Amino acid sequence: MDNKEIISSIHQIFERFRIVKNLQEHMLRAAAVGSLVCENWVAPKINKEDIIAVLLIHDLGNIVKMDFESEAGLKLIGDERKRIDYWKQVKREVIEKYGSDDHIVSEKMVDELGISERLKFILKNHVFNNNESTVQSNDWETKITAYADQRVGPFGVLSLKQRFRDLKERYSQKENENVNNPKIDIFIDCAFELEKQVLDNATLGPKSINDKSIEKYLNSF
Repeated sequence: MDNKEIISSIHQIFERFRIVKNLQEHMLRAAAVGSLVCENWVAPKINKEDIIAVLLIHDLGNIVKMDFESEAGLKLIGDERKRIDYWKQVKREVIEKYGSDDHIVSEKMVDELGISERLKFILKNHVFNNNESTVQSNDWETKITAYADQRVGPFGVLSLKQRFRDLKERYSQKENENVNNPKIDIFIDCAFELEKQVLDNATLGPKSINDKSIEKYLNSF
């Protein structure tokens, strides 16, 4: 499955892997942010479809780390809490089939889609805890993908400052999460440097990226 096939069939992919609505919306918003950046990109040359395709599928396996027991966790899935027994069963089945590490689960799911090695590379390397390497690289597709993902929270587009505050509030008690990594402050500093690198090559400022400005791209998927 190439990048254009992923983009054109993303809702079928969501249905195939039984992706909860809130998680779908996160990936769609991230792809919309990526689209906005690409449309306002000046240089150097980039592959827009690779960026959007990866953002559309980057968190396919995240159900394995969703908390369906606490009120805070249930709040994240919104109206789907009415079907909580169903989603608990989906989570059990996904863990049984793919494992409990969300990154590995996502990688196994995209393997089933038969995506290219290039898309796999961006998917693997755009993650937050790789920010140091991303900032130092010359891989603009990975930079834009990382930045777009890090600008989108559970319910919409956030500034980087808001995004990291939200992550710390939600995951501070979970020891294996990135926010509890000893290098968290380095990762965050790199995120702001990444923002500068990306937006220095686009006719956008950080405040120009918001829920209103991505709406037309969001509606195109």
